[in-house]
Amino acid sequence: MANKSIKQLEKEKNRSFFILAAFALAIGLALFFTGGDAKWVSIVFFAGAAALVAAGIIGIKKGPKYDDPGSPAALRHTQAMKVKADKIREKAHSHNSLSDESSMRPMIISGAVFGVMALLNLGIWFFTGYIYIWLIIALVITLVMFIIFLMSKDHKKLLKQFESYGYDEAGAEEIFKDMALIRGGGFNAIGREFFITDTKNGRLLLKTEELVWAFIRKQWVYNYTNGIYTGRSDNFYVIYLSNDGGYMESKASEAACMAVIDELCDIIPGFTAGYSKEISDIYSEDPASFKGKTLPYVDRYSMLQPTPEDE
Repeated sequence: MANKSIKQLEKEKNRSFFILAAFALAIGLALFFTGGDAKWVSIVFFAGAAALVAAGIIGIKKGPKYDDPGSPAALRHTQAMKVKADKIREKAHSHNSLSDESSMRPMIISGAVFGVMALLNLGIWFFTGYIYIWLIIALVITLVMFIIFLMSKDHKKLLKQFESYGYDEAGAEEIFKDMALIRGGGFNAIGREFFITDTKNGRLLLKTEELVWAFIRKQWVYNYTNGIYTGRSDNFYVIYLSNDGGYMESKASEAACMAVIDELCDIIPGFTAGYSKEISDIYSEDPASFKGKTLPYVDRYSMLQPTPEDE
């Protein structure tokens, strides 16, 4: 990073947006006054300049003030995410069968994407005579995804887990019918008896009563292209902790993570949600007795915040 901190790189990135916007505006003006019949092309450069200015302003607003959990900007952001989380929960019980949601729905989506990629490849080849390797790679990836969902791998794995609890496919469908399916980047279905979540180890089915604590973990991902810093993206995970010390992590959108937390708090009596170092220490001492302990207050949306790569 040439001994430059992430904060310095963020400032330089935002500054570059404005510099590029100035160039785009200058080219647009030049084309508008001297382009003759090609004046309309200037509109493209004007639009590009506006987009670059917007990107720079957003980058500035999402700076240190946004990253400070107690800042007004962060509080406004949390409130906006809460509105989105409420909308997600409103639709959480309007879902299809377990078979459709765990295999048919993603199969249809991946099939549609495969179809679009195939048509795009054919169109480019037909009109230009060229075939681009990155489009072929994308086509192969979507085909592989379609085949995986076609084989119903996740669904079969879920049914086997239900069988371990004594439920056949009909019983699993009946249980899933009453679960809240939180959409938004991951598969999180929550019910009074069971919950289903996507983890690094695949899709898991667990007893809801075993959960004693959950919180949201925020992760910063620093993106580089050819060694050049291109910006930071935020990832969010729901962390589930059980009474036997079990730890599960499921990636989802920020609003979906908040919706999961709200759902858990509503259906599990005495459930603890939200992160703090004090609660983490208490849980680590004895997970089995964690649920019955008197705990310090923590906001349910309080996250485990990331540690900056550098300052």
